[in-house]
Amino acid sequence: MTESVFWNPHHQRDLLLVVKERWRDLSPVAKTELERKLLKGPPHWSGDDEESSERRAHSTLNRIHWLKQQGYEFAFDFDVESPRLKSLASKWQPAYALDSAASIEGTVGWVRTETSYSELLDEPLSNVVEKARILSGRTASHLIENDPFAGLASHKPVRALSALTSESKRNNYPEWAWTTFLTSPGRKSDKPKFCALVAERLASLPETILHSLLHPATEWLLAVNENLSPSFPDQLDHVWNSLILALRYDADSAKSSVGRIKGERDWPTEALNAPAGRLANLLITDPSAKNLKGGQGLPSLWINRAEQLLSLSPDLRNHAITIFAHYVRWLFWVDPSWTNKNLLSVFESDGDEQNAIWAGFAWGLQQAPSNELYIRLKPHLLKRIRQSIRIADHVGEMLSVLLLIGWIRVEENTRARLVSSEEVREAVLIVGEDIRLHILWHLQQFLSGDEDPQGIEVVNFFSEAWPRQKRVKSPRISARLCDLATVNSEAFPIIVDAILPFLAPIDSEQHIDFGVNDSKGEIVKRYPEKSLSLLFAILPDIASAWPFGIEAVLDQIASEAPSLLKDRRLIELRRRWNRR
Repeated sequence: MTESVFWNPHHQRDLLLVVKERWRDLSPVAKTELERKLLKGPPHWSGDDEESSERRAHSTLNRIHWLKQQGYEFAFDFDVESPRLKSLASKWQPAYALDSAASIEGTVGWVRTETSYSELLDEPLSNVVEKARILSGRTASHLIENDPFAGLASHKPVRALSALTSESKRNNYPEWAWTTFLTSPGRKSDKPKFCALVAERLASLPETILHSLLHPATEWLLAVNENLSPSFPDQLDHVWNSLILALRYDADSAKSSVGRIKGERDWPTEALNAPAGRLANLLITDPSAKNLKGGQGLPSLWINRAEQLLSLSPDLRNHAITIFAHYVRWLFWVDPSWTNKNLLSVFESDGDEQNAIWAGFAWGLQQAPSNELYIRLKPHLLKRIRQSIRIADHVGEMLSVLLLIGWIRVEENTRARLVSSEEVREAVLIVGEDIRLHILWHLQQFLSGDEDPQGIEVVNFFSEAWPRQKRVKSPRISARLCDLATVNSEAFPIIVDAILPFLAPIDSEQHIDFGVNDSKGEIVKRYPEKSLSLLFAILPDIASAWPFGIEAVLDQIASEAPSLLKDRRLIELRRRWNRR
């Protein structure tokens, strides 16, 4: 065997088992060569560093110790060579050799967590956590994970908390045990009195220890707050203030458990998985904030806690901002003064703060802001559009929605549009094509609903607000305009007349639905001339790039309106088709 084959880990099991079976039959020369290879160790890798000797010694130790365990006697002095190799691989242990001939093939199956805790019930409280640690881990089958403390935390929470308290008295704060306890599903069903006891235990932990538990502690507090807050406000106050101090202790290690991807920050996902974001969520869902009326104002304690979060270091503050921005419509309705000062002012900032508040505002936007809030946000909206936000983030999508909403809505007194046609036109020229497509998609949804059944506002949009510059025309825009025109059969004729000046030929990558045997076919039947006008504007010169089924549409147009057989547009389209 070559050195690379001899030392290949995928061949190790077969090699050792064959040596085990044939050792007695090997010639002295073969045994000597085998031992030489074993002691020499694996070949060097290119770029090997000082760790190479340890790696190579580790491999040799595993093999010679496994063979020794099988009862083989080597010609070399095992008691000399083994210590020499151990000096090179200081972390190696004899137990590692036991699995040298074990299969390394993958296994299939679910890893089941065994949470039996019976062995912890008779232990003194001072020994429970250490005993649980010893019993934890994978079993020999590798498909069973023992976690007795998880079972104890779920079914005997008082004993589990008592064991943790016993450890605390000895200045021992096992992070794994506290995390297991706090994140146990059983915590959600704890009674308020026990929640208060847990809160006091957490609040009494040293600041540095609580800081290491910020993620499970804030996750626990968010889950139990509805039970804790009404009955035990003092205990909530204690643990809240302790968590705020822990957040201030080391901002870098109190960040979200979800990192950014390729430099892009998903602020909502970060905030939901960050301690400060969870505390902000707690405030939003706190019983004290329920049933508030418009203009009533937020409770003073609520405001104090919110401002504590907003005074944290930048990243942690931004997590709170993201959560609050998601609920800014409600906050502005309840307390416009506080919201103006503490949240809407953030729209004037730059960098991560501005990105965080826009991301929170755009996240899951279900309801447009009131006219009053819209007017307050309008300058920031137009400014953000001028920054040419990419449609890849949800902010870009939301901008297209808000821009259109602002144009459709009018002020109650003056009846002027919240966003003028000139402002829309300027914005559409600035943004990229993806946002333009989204604006048209939302206009299509508006037309297909009950707000504009006759298409009057859509026609006004194209006559007043959509720019006529050539750079706005493209195959993708034409395809979207065609979709918009065919979504409402009643409005089809006036929509076609409105969009004709903005159409350009499509290409083979665009799809338009002009089926003969569906609702679109009904449009062709009712409006053959308008259908011809639309097709003549968007079909390219090369017929091979036309969408599937267009020939049948042309035949239907001729069948429904024979007079169009002499129309130069239909004649030209048929000529293009025949020369394809």
